[in-house]
Amino acid sequence: MLATLMLSAALTALVFTVGAQTIFAQRSVADLEPKAEYLSSIFQNYLSGWLPPMVFAQLIDATRQWGASILCLRIEGNGYAVEAETQFDIPSGINITSLASLDAQIDRVMSGDRVAFAGVLPDSSVNLLMVGQPVYEGEVQIGAVFLFRPMLEVNAALQSLNAALFFSLFAVLCLMIPVVCVASMRLIRPLKNMRDVALTMASGDFTIQANEFLRGEVGELAHSLNYLAFELSRTISELVLERNRLMQLLDGLSEGMAAVDSESQITHANPALMRFFGLREEANPDELLKKSEFAPVVEGFGYAIASHIPHHAFNIALGSRIFLVSISTLLNEDRVEGAVALMRDITESERLEQTRRDYVANVSHELRTPLTALRGLIEPLNDGLVKTEQDRSHYYQIIYKETLRLSRLIDDLLELSRLQSGGVLVERKKFDVIDLIQSFIFTYSNRAEQLGIDLVAEMPKEPLFADSNADRVEQVLVILFDNALKFTPEGGKIMLQVRDLGEEIELTVKDSGVGIAKEDLPNVFDRFYKADKAHGEPGTGLGLSIAKEIIRLMNGRISVESEPNEGAAFRFTIAKKES
Repeated sequence: MLATLMLSAALTALVFTVGAQTIFAQRSVADLEPKAEYLSSIFQNYLSGWLPPMVFAQLIDATRQWGASILCLRIEGNGYAVEAETQFDIPSGINITSLASLDAQIDRVMSGDRVAFAGVLPDSSVNLLMVGQPVYEGEVQIGAVFLFRPMLEVNAALQSLNAALFFSLFAVLCLMIPVVCVASMRLIRPLKNMRDVALTMASGDFTIQANEFLRGEVGELAHSLNYLAFELSRTISELVLERNRLMQLLDGLSEGMAAVDSESQITHANPALMRFFGLREEANPDELLKKSEFAPVVEGFGYAIASHIPHHAFNIALGSRIFLVSISTLLNEDRVEGAVALMRDITESERLEQTRRDYVANVSHELRTPLTALRGLIEPLNDGLVKTEQDRSHYYQIIYKETLRLSRLIDDLLELSRLQSGGVLVERKKFDVIDLIQSFIFTYSNRAEQLGIDLVAEMPKEPLFADSNADRVEQVLVILFDNALKFTPEGGKIMLQVRDLGEEIELTVKDSGVGIAKEDLPNVFDRFYKADKAHGEPGTGLGLSIAKEIIRLMNGRISVESEPNEGAAFRFTIAKKES
């Protein structure tokens, strides 16, 4: 504002200086023109003889008060003669009539034209005003009158005005500077305050407020700025809340998640993904790039981003686990801004799928074996190839045995299906586990003796009551006992142990047989699973699966411990009933 004020003053002075001289010259010329007309009428009367020479001289002398020089010319023949001449304020040494630059102006006036001239004469430094008026007698020009006024007088007046103008401008400027400074400060202070508020908002602090009580547009601007801050604060708070929710959701996923930008640089990885690759949950996501197992995921990111495909999926193996990696690209119109990968552990589903396939294959195998045997026995009988009654009886016995085997297989399949579907209700009652074990040993000791195996028990002497189903517990014991008999050689031992665990009772069937290989332990309770992959040992392979389902329905636990050639110990728990 101060610069504008000073510039306005300077331009005013410049325009006045340039234009005032011309305006003053024109006004001086206009002032001389009526005087020239008056002087021409006097000169006409003089030339016509109406005015005596003495009176004419007195009148010419009286014109000194006009501040102008006079030149009166009378036409004589083809020329003219000076009749009267005064030089007032003309610089000394200069004769107006001797100035050649005036000849053209004089000739014009002597030819009957009126002339008004202001400026510097071309062949001299004389700066003057000139007015020329022709003098007529009737229709005949008899002379001319010229008035000259030097520009010194005009310039002196102009300089006085310039001085007054400059002084006035300076005085006004001095008076306005404080006013402008105060007005500027009053205007700038709230603007600077709003600038500080805006900068503070840019740094993330929306609690600061601009002064809304100022008048005019500044107050409206402050109100708008405060409203903007409020809306930004609310919007950012909502975005932060949504981001935190999203981060908590992503961090809480059991699936691994990683996000990258368009340059395949990791921007986020959730804790589950870090655990998958053996890293601490709070580790830097860039640590993933150092893992060789993560290389296929990085390649998948690069392929998805380079090919602009919306979805890309593949499997990777981490140790014994299998993961499905699904990569989706983040598209912004036609540009790929990054990609997101979701890693899901499909080991169990793959195992279940393999189990399903094995189940179908095993059921087919187990059903085909007795059916093939039956067909092989029935065809000779049907064709009459068996002649003797003794051979036919032998064939019938084998057919009956295979039929029983097929029936047992079907019964086991149905039993397992009912247990797994939840269609079987296990009624829980109070019973003495010690009596159940003693009864079991009494029932099955002869069978063990026939195979040369000792069946012994290790249990408390006092009664131990359980809150379970005695028939189902005995069924599990029979399954485990049969399994122990299969793998315990002659001269071995099978031990039944009962332990009081406080709120539970633990029963153990331990044998001294061939044991179970370490790699087979996780799968012994699977359907149709047999350590001998050729299925050479007797049984359907469903007994341990049935036992596991029965214990699950009774809210118990079942497990196995074994070492090769050192036997196996199957343990399960049932609920205890206080006496």
